[in-house]
Amino acid sequence: MFQIPEFNLMSIIDFMLIIFICILLYRYLKGSVAFYILFGLFFIYFFCLILHKLGFHFISDIIHQVSLYSLVLIAIIFQPELRNLLLTIGNNRIAKQLRKLKNKALDKEITEKNKTIIVGILDSISYFSNNYIGATIVVFESGDISSIVNTGIELDSKVSNKLIESIFTKESPLHDGALVIQDGVVRAAGCILPVSEKLILSASRIGLRHKSAVGVTEIANSLAIIVSETTGKISYAREGRLYIDKNLAVISSQLHNILNT
Repeated sequence: MFQIPEFNLMSIIDFMLIIFICILLYRYLKGSVAFYILFGLFFIYFFCLILHKLGFHFISDIIHQVSLYSLVLIAIIFQPELRNLLLTIGNNRIAKQLRKLKNKALDKEITEKNKTIIVGILDSISYFSNNYIGATIVVFESGDISSIVNTGIELDSKVSNKLIESIFTKESPLHDGALVIQDGVVRAAGCILPVSEKLILSASRIGLRHKSAVGVTEIANSLAIIVSETTGKISYAREGRLYIDKNLAVISSQLHNILNT
């Protein structure tokens, strides 16, 4: 059933690669529920190996048969993490440069359009911060986000500070949800975002608005900007990480990065 590899040069290199992959998985998954699930799977595997070596072949064979479906099980359990990992790989610097070269002829027009969008967003969040109005604005790269748009009210409107401010006023029925921007337009408002399951966020004193902002950046290449209704502080989430209490210059830089990708 299980075989212990011989100690030759190739097996040593193989063993070192496994350690390297384990370190990468730890750095990528630490602080999440998925990390403890993966730890449990590794524990079951090594427990089965010990049972087999001790002569408990019947029970170890049962566990082995179950483990044959482990790849399917892992794909189901770690679907958000696998999706985010593939998204990170596909969104590396080389891929971004290739996309920029492809759209080089449209760069000037896109840049001018993005400047207008950035100014509108910055004016809005500055107003929200000064008046302690809670808001969540998510800017997506191109892609299918219908599952998120369908949770809110579709608008397909031009981005402007007046529109954004009217949506997040306390009298508006859409102010509790997120505003979604993609391809230079306001796609929808009042959207419900997936909540991050990172344990480090659960242990910290942050609200649902911030956890949802992190959650949406875990499943899609996006920038989520949050204004706290309690403190007026401006924060943002990117690639599954939360950055709290940032100034408008930092937010502007992040908007430039995602809009010009």
